[in-house]
Amino acid sequence: MSRNFILSVDGLSPTEIGNLTRLLPKSGSLLESGLFAKLDSGVLTSATAIWAEILTGKPWHHNGCAGYSAPNDSLNNLKVINEDELSDPTSWLLRGSEGELDVLINIPLVQPNKSTRIWLADGSLPTNLRVVPRSLFEAGPFRDYEPRPYADYATAFSSPSKNSSASIASEMKRIDCAVQLHRTAAWSQFIWRITLFDQLAHLAGLDILSAPDLSLFDELKLLMDHLDIALYEMLSEPGINWIVLSAFSHVPCGGKANINTLLKDGHFLRWLPATQAVNAGGRQEAVSAITKAPLAKHANVSMEACIDLKSTVAASPVSGCIWINRAERFKDGIVSDADYEIVYADVRDYLWTVLSRRFASVIIEENPRRTAKERNLSPDFMVWVEGVEFHNLPCDGSQSAHLPRTTHNPSGFVLTNCTNYKSEYKMTPTQVAGLIN
Repeated sequence: MSRNFILSVDGLSPTEIGNLTRLLPKSGSLLESGLFAKLDSGVLTSATAIWAEILTGKPWHHNGCAGYSAPNDSLNNLKVINEDELSDPTSWLLRGSEGELDVLINIPLVQPNKSTRIWLADGSLPTNLRVVPRSLFEAGPFRDYEPRPYADYATAFSSPSKNSSASIASEMKRIDCAVQLHRTAAWSQFIWRITLFDQLAHLAGLDILSAPDLSLFDELKLLMDHLDIALYEMLSEPGINWIVLSAFSHVPCGGKANINTLLKDGHFLRWLPATQAVNAGGRQEAVSAITKAPLAKHANVSMEACIDLKSTVAASPVSGCIWINRAERFKDGIVSDADYEIVYADVRDYLWTVLSRRFASVIIEENPRRTAKERNLSPDFMVWVEGVEFHNLPCDGSQSAHLPRTTHNPSGFVLTNCTNYKSEYKMTPTQVAGLIN
């Protein structure tokens, strides 16, 4: 059986490949020998959603993942999505057999509960586990492994320079872990995701690979030298099918919009009184304290228990994702099957109209399976506007004049030596899976 090696450098755009290879003088020549395609993720800008398409080979409306989380039985009840929640299996990750392992480093969705996996957490799942099997903690680089050096971006933005340096140090440790696993594990598939470029784009801005005057560039250069040596060793191994990809990139943030505020203004949504929402949030914090789940804060800083569902026909509890509050779909839904199509069209057309007044190039992607008998967690439709960051909380600062440095863009790239690659200039995430099957 062939061995597959995948490295993800999420956050970099196709135009940054040249800067990347210049900082990787040894391995860069190997990357330049690979075939190239732009990766077009459609309306998806969430790493979780894009990786769901890569891992399953199916689009978001089929696999059920359009973001980090999704409403479960109520628009006020969100669940973090993992691979077991997907409607389609991560089939090409199930190839490990006796003596063959899948090494999964910092990959969204995937869980540590399979004996054929070596798993290093990406920090998106509500678990205290960081490294599995736990026996790896006996080895040097794994003892101090952390998915990222801060709890969330709100914390990171409080001290961008300090947390940028911390991100570089954290990624350096991840490289050490990857090198040791590459050398010692009997792996059949090795999937490793670097998140530093995404983190630095948020914290320090665009073009960090071509900014030698940047205060942290010397630290970054040391990391790139370390990565170059590691990557050259990995890509030079005979008989390896390799893919280097970026699932999304960054563009300057040109605006913010709160879809739920727009829905409220259009009389499609009503918030609960603040005291009720605060009390519900307190209960969530209590659960978090009991479970000590390190990522529970992500779930708590959400719309959970904020919506008056008796007076709401549509909401966006997940960025860019809109669900109709259907009685057939949610336990406290109020939109009947008879009224669904009318409400759906009213909400879709309203959002397109109000967003188009403020921004150019508004894209709405409808869910072709939204009326299917077998439903999944996916929304009724999605909205994307280039350079615009969507918010969804009742009071989230989306009306302030301050803009983030950058925001995600659904454009990345693929470099590969896979022999079944058809030299298409553009690929989708679902086609990436086809390269290694």
